Amino acid sequence: MVSRRLLCLFYASGTMPHMETLTTRTLADVEDFARKCMGSFVRGNAATVIALTGDLGVGKTTFVQACARTLGLTAIVTSPTFVVMKRYELRDARFSTLIHIDAYRIEDEQELEVLKLRESLTHSENIIMIEWAERIPNFIPSPTLHIAMTLNTDGSREIRYGTYATYATHSAHDTYDKK
Repeated sequence: MVSRRLLCLFYASGTMPHMETLTTRTLADVEDFARKCMGSFVRGNAATVIALTGDLGVGKTTFVQACARTLGLTAIVTSPTFVVMKRYELRDARFSTLIHIDAYRIEDEQELEVLKLRESLTHSENIIMIEWAERIPNFIPSPTLHIAMTLNTDGSREIRYGTYATYATHSAHDTYDKK
């Protein structure tokens, strides 16, 4: 399962040489994994980001819902597929805001500029969970916890997690000229 020491090390160093793999049998197992992940995070100098990838129905939103409950959120968390981003105020000692993004419908990363995601990434009190993160590579900073979920033919899920070089060639925290 998730090693508290492992997650703390990745946040301290920003790197991890490989991805860990976990097989879950039920959505309750996915929720358990989410709770353990949330128990491991420490607040850094910028937002804490979790990038989720996987096919429709694999459990990405279930993971986010379990994380939200672990952070003390009592509101119902639904996938922001049609609104792209939802913000939830938290009463967690580490984080004050959960930002949940569903990038499935994003065709051009510029669509996210109006949502001020770059600014949100700079605030350490934010925890940002991005479903379909591979669709917005230039908004994925380092370090980020990457979670890739796959639904197996027997109904189990394979969850690969860890940090590695982000999708983008630059960090979302970088400042650069817009053309």
